Amino acid sequence: MVGTVERVLQDLLVDRDILSESLNLYMSMVGHRTNKVMNRLTVVSVVFLPLTFLCGVYGMNFEVLPELKWQYGYFVFWLVVAAIVISLLAFMRTKKLL
Repeated sequence: MVGTVERVLQDLLVDRDILSESLNLYMSMVGHRTNKVMNRLTVVSVVFLPLTFLCGVYGMNFEVLPELKWQYGYFVFWLVVAAIVISLLAFMRTKKLL
């Protein structure tokens, strides 16, 4: 009887260790997925932060913005925006953030 109880106790300890390691592995996988999501959100925020700044500056009601009087001011603004986005994406791709 004592041998059987000791064998069952050993089996329970092994099963507990297996379950503990499985839980640790699952939590590690969840943490890895969370890090990937946070990486994507960081990339999106880095791209949109300078664009938000530009839109905030040009959204103000200043009377002295020379670009507003230019014939191609709107076009130049969008070229600057596209250049910022492309340069940030290229930089992040070289740093392996994308």
